[in-house]
Amino acid sequence: MGISQSRDDKERGEDEKHRRQYSFGYFGQAKAQISLSALFKDLAMGGFSQYQMTNMYLNLEARHQSYENFEDDISITGTSFGLGFTFEYL
Repeated sequence: MGISQSRDDKERGEDEKHRRQYSFGYFGQAKAQISLSALFKDLAMGGFSQYQMTNMYLNLEARHQSYENFEDDISITGTSFGLGFTFEYL
């Protein structure tokens, strides 16, 4: 992970006004896809006949990350969740 800072607490030309820092860390991600085409046959047939859409999925995602070894006392950590759709076409 890399960050680039342009600090407001330093004057122009002062050391460390603009800094670049790098850190190693980790992240983990999990994703589940639920086939809406398999659950709703009428929706699947309509999507295929009108748009040539072969599959439609509901996506559930979770991600956790932690980057804490920067030169300054900075950490970028957290967990996020997502919900979305994936469409497959011919």
